[in-house]
Amino acid sequence: NDEVVEGQTLTGTWSGTEGADGMQSLAIDWTFAGTTTTYDQDDFTFDTAFDVAGGSLTIHEDGTWSFTADNNLDNADGIAVSITATITDTDGDVATDDASFTITDGGDPIFNPAQGGDLSLDLDDDALNTGVTGNLSFTAGSDDITGFSFADPSVTGFVAPTVTGLTGELTWSLNSDGNLIGSLNGVAVLQLS
Repeated sequence: NDEVVEGQTLTGTWSGTEGADGMQSLAIDWTFAGTTTTYDQDDFTFDTAFDVAGGSLTIHEDGTWSFTADNNLDNADGIAVSITATITDTDGDVATDDASFTITDGGDPIFNPAQGGDLSLDLDDDALNTGVTGNLSFTAGSDDITGFSFADPSVTGFVAPTVTGLTGELTWSLNSDGNLIGSLNGVAVLQLS
């Protein structure tokens, strides 16, 4: 079974031919995640992409086709797709051929640390009331970034931010607003928002 990654293109060929009598009609059955839609020649133009569930399809008169998958598909487990071409010639003879493939998830978002390193913030006594700011940057993968959140400190594998200059070790928690709170001896002393 072939695969195509979100945002990428897959090409194929069907083996059915119209024979000596010439093609009278072509119908395409497009099945995406279990739902089938039929397109006849009134619905598309050869060599021109048209929208189908999950992307765009281009049909060529030479029996080849290409499909470009959309981005932002809900496909962590892959989406099954099949395409069936039904060719009818001028005598009414029918030939069919099909292909199937899976649309797979694309790349994950990428963290772009400043100048290739970690984000560092310096907080001194003068900034205690106003705080300090820094920027984190991410590049979207095949799906749009829809949100950002700090990791939950109660989950195994949590990597705590490194804080220097304190006497004692911070414990970390998330508050109801999703802010990461560093506490020292039970008192909140640092908030990352």
